[in-house]
Amino acid sequence: MVSTAYPNKPIQILVPGVRGGPSDEIARLLAAKLPASLGQPVSVRNMVPLNDCYDFVAKAPADGHTLLMGGATFFINAALYRNLPFDSEHDFAPVSLAASIVNVLVVHPSIPVRTVEEFIAYAKANPGVLKYASSSFASPPHLAGELFKQMTGVEMVHVPFEGHVAAGHALIEGREVHLMFDAILSAKSHIEAKEVVPLAVTSLQRVPVLADVPTLSECGLAGYEITPDMGVMVPAGTPQEAIARLGSAVRDFMRSAEIKALLESIGMEALGTTTEEYADHVRASFIKWAAILNNAGIEPRDLPA
Repeated sequence: MVSTAYPNKPIQILVPGVRGGPSDEIARLLAAKLPASLGQPVSVRNMVPLNDCYDFVAKAPADGHTLLMGGATFFINAALYRNLPFDSEHDFAPVSLAASIVNVLVVHPSIPVRTVEEFIAYAKANPGVLKYASSSFASPPHLAGELFKQMTGVEMVHVPFEGHVAAGHALIEGREVHLMFDAILSAKSHIEAKEVVPLAVTSLQRVPVLADVPTLSECGLAGYEITPDMGVMVPAGTPQEAIARLGSAVRDFMRSAEIKALLESIGMEALGTTTEEYADHVRASFIKWAAILNNAGIEPRDLPA
């Protein structure tokens, strides 16, 4: 049982993946702000491989002091791998949905296109030549590319990297890849430096921080939407009083005017939900991402040794 004084020791947020991605950004914002409301220090720990991170949290003491910043890959991996060492649907308890991100299709300036229409025509004239980067195999940027291929009929080659930062650097340096469906958070500085050219965003509505960049739906891909989100989870069995206090703290911060404005400026949307709302969202997310994988022709497989 949790002490009535919860939290009664330092809290750690586990982030699957290397430092620098959207989930890491949200985790570090929470780590900086939650101590004021929870009365304990909060730290962030990045961990790879991603499934090792999930497994670590699943097996951690269920006392509310070990948190997971769970994003889209959590749900993707549940459908992708047959032999995970944890139960994605039953070993975790939702706390609060925190934020969502918008990706942006960016190309290297050497590619002679400046609109989605021009890009599609160029790709079809050069089948299999263009290579697109992603933060990892079966990551949201990878699946964004697969959905684009399905809806346009273009042929492109996927090149996975270890994280958004590594993929972005390969793109701006012109190494191996020509384009990427990158998080606006990661791509924004490269767009401003004119190291990459933005063609369209992956949300249904335009994003204020890139107001002049159209949506893919506007560019003829009606209904195209890839907007991964992330939320705080804890090991299953964590006492409800701990979840309630933690959820209240996360929700209050994510709904604050300060964080809403900050995230809007980097192409993210602050959310902050009740535990019940996040539980409904979690159930829907397992179904949603499994369908995206299936439509991309990516079949379930054994977890690599």
